[in-house]
Amino acid sequence: MPSRTLELAVLDTSIYIENFRTGRFTQRILESQFLFRGVSVVIHELLRGARKPEEREFALELAANLRLYTPTERIWLDSGEVVARLAVAKGYDRRKIQELSFDALITLTARSIGATMITLNRQDFEDIQQHRRFRLLCWGVAPAKDSFAEWPFSLDYCWIVILQQILSKEGKSMAQDLEARVKELEAKVQELNDREAIRDLRYRYHEYVNEGKFADIANLFTEDGVLDFGHLGKAKGKAELNAFFGNLPAGQSPQPGGPATPRGISFVKQFIHNHIIHLQGDRGTGFAYLEAKPVYKGESFLVAARYDDEYVKQNGQWKFRKMGLTPYFMVPLREGWAQEDRIKMGR
Repeated sequence: MPSRTLELAVLDTSIYIENFRTGRFTQRILESQFLFRGVSVVIHELLRGARKPEEREFALELAANLRLYTPTERIWLDSGEVVARLAVAKGYDRRKIQELSFDALITLTARSIGATMITLNRQDFEDIQQHRRFRLLCWGVAPAKDSFAEWPFSLDYCWIVILQQILSKEGKSMAQDLEARVKELEAKVQELNDREAIRDLRYRYHEYVNEGKFADIANLFTEDGVLDFGHLGKAKGKAELNAFFGNLPAGQSPQPGGPATPRGISFVKQFIHNHIIHLQGDRGTGFAYLEAKPVYKGESFLVAARYDDEYVKQNGQWKFRKMGLTPYFMVPLREGWAQEDRIKMGR
């Protein structure tokens, strides 16, 4: 069965910093069902607060390996409107407006990709949520500071565990996505091959008729294949099919003026149109329109009809399971098909 698609989530800067400080979210991240994405604004905030080379290295490594999204022009404008409304409503000072601007940019970028926003800063993000709908998940209370500065943490512990977890989920998701796409592509290619093989099956039938290869036609059917041409005749199984088409001169195309067969046909050429195919695995149905120019009992005829087919794939080859023919008209050329009686051949 196909694997369940992981939901997207964006970790706010406060989550990274608090985990660097305490490691309290490591297990939660490890067990999370989310597929994490990044926002370039979060990387900016981490870099802005970095005080040691290893802190900067971590932020850059995160940026290089995590799939990042950057606020678009529309998001910048939209976040400005949201922050302006909040600043007026709550009387924020300049510093608070700057902090809220980053939160709004992160939130609206996460919203644009359908991701859940995960934060410790409940109040500010709930304020933004009053103006723009998005999925919000709060993992606790915000820390006292919003940067790396003066916060001791184990670089190896946080850097390796968190980054590996995020990237392992990314890799797993990409592998699952690639596997699904490959399977989808393989199925599509197989369907195209099957459709082409079925078209070739019908084309060969008309080739055999037009080129007088009547002895080969039965091989296009299954062992229990059925032919139903209405008043022209019916057959089931290879023996009856061979007998049906054996009434036409095998090995050569009937010619005008040649001897008529027991069916009265001394010449025939068929032309097929609009072949439609419906596939259901190793079975299928289809129909096509026939235009034929036979000589029947020494007279030129015009024929228009519809073939209705059932196909089955056996040992890798498509065969006719059933072929039916419904005539629209079978009339002498000199008469045309304007009259009420349009079936004047084979009766």
